[in-house]
Amino acid sequence: MIEVGKKDMKHGVRQLDSFSRGRKPRLDSIEDRGFRPRLKSVSMFALVALLGVSASSCRKIDMVDQPKAATQEPSDFFADGRSSRPHIEGTVARGQLRTDRLYYFGLVKGPDGKEHESAEFPTKYPDGKPFPRQGPELEAMLQRGKSQFMVFCYECHGATGEGDGMIVRRGFPKPPSYLLPVAKGGVKDKPVGHYFGVITNGFGAMFSYHERVEVADRWAIAGYIRALQLSQDATMDDVKAAGVSLADTGTKSETGGKP
Repeated sequence: MIEVGKKDMKHGVRQLDSFSRGRKPRLDSIEDRGFRPRLKSVSMFALVALLGVSASSCRKIDMVDQPKAATQEPSDFFADGRSSRPHIEGTVARGQLRTDRLYYFGLVKGPDGKEHESAEFPTKYPDGKPFPRQGPELEAMLQRGKSQFMVFCYECHGATGEGDGMIVRRGFPKPPSYLLPVAKGGVKDKPVGHYFGVITNGFGAMFSYHERVEVADRWAIAGYIRALQLSQDATMDDVKAAGVSLADTGTKSETGGKP
């Protein structure tokens, strides 16, 4: 049994009195003064010990140094000596089934049984939605094509497709003009599937934009290229037939300087 002296009894009474009055008790005795520092030391020691045990546990079960094979690293486990396994033939990733050769590749099968670049745009999107042919839907697609053209194509091909972009002016090889026929070094008379295919696969000094531009946007860009080509050969009759006035275009007539 622990004997309690009169001094300890008086100290305990003072502590209880302090609590009852809402005041923080004083640490009068040596034991009280040393209690909190010793508690902190014990807590820190326990935390360090716990972290050490956790770290050693991770090491023991190989959570840090796991056996694995790096990319293209040889392996004795498989008969062919390769750690990387080939895809199973016929395997298609979810959402990557692309049986529509026209929409995804810009190709159609010709009379000779071979695939050729399509001269026509797709008739529908993969979800069954009709491909725009006229009206607000076509205008929206061409506006989308223009915005993507200015992002990805303008630097080399220029705003009008003549191949005079800023990068070309600074020494990069000039791409063929969209506005000149093949006989003059351009690509104006190429089928629309050609433009889609070049965006997808690259051509010459141009690298592929397959990972940068979505399929629908590639067709939109191809449509905008066609619009650029048609705009160069448009007549005033074409402008009137489209319902566009000279006032809308900011063009002055030859007779009076007025729209």
